[in-house]
Amino acid sequence: NRTSQFKGVTAHKGRGRWIAHIVVNNKQIHLGSYVDEMDAARAYDAAAKLYFGDFAKLNNCPPRGVWRPKNGRSLLSRTK
Repeated sequence: NRTSQFKGVTAHKGRGRWIAHIVVNNKQIHLGSYVDEMDAARAYDAAAKLYFGDFAKLNNCPPRGVWRPKNGRSLLSRTK
């Protein structure tokens, strides 16, 4: 059982893909399947903004093509 670290994203067993979905008015809406987990999270974020506006709870993924280290730290942050 593989789960995602992102809201609205689940792993599709056997296919190695990530499924994005959102629940609106007690109805689940399928947003598509994606090879990359973060692409599925971006799809969820876009739908959440559309349906819930300022009240949306987002994954806050960086835009496609922006590299983010696994530890989540910026390359510009200093460690002491």
